[in-house]
Amino acid sequence: MASQPFVVELLLQLPSDTGQDLAPVQFQYSGTFNSLAEYKLELTGAGTKSIDFGTMPAAGAKLILAKVEVGVGVAPVGFRANGGLVAEEVSAGGAKFICSPVPVAGITSLDVDWTTAASVRVLVLG
Repeated sequence: MASQPFVVELLLQLPSDTGQDLAPVQFQYSGTFNSLAEYKLELTGAGTKSIDFGTMPAAGAKLILAKVEVGVGVAPVGFRANGGLVAEEVSAGGAKFICSPVPVAGITSLDVDWTTAASVRVLVLG
């Protein structure tokens, strides 16, 4: 795949102190990717699934976005990077986002752990 551009724009607004107006906290990054892996997982029962990063560079992913779709009775889903033992929890309607512009020893695999039916989307750029 030829190098493709991508842009990340994240805007969080919160008061700087009690009673203050909302103030923006911004994150912006633009870069390029040569590898793309995108998945929509319809998970049932309980289990673990390893996400195939496809042709990601050995240094790891530049961007990972894992989103747990809203659903009734959906228990939090766990995400474990690089075969880690402790999962990071994301509840329904939430997301896990990692941006590493120039990975050296970054994330090269992602495991998904779930205990109830859930719909999860995963996007990986390398």
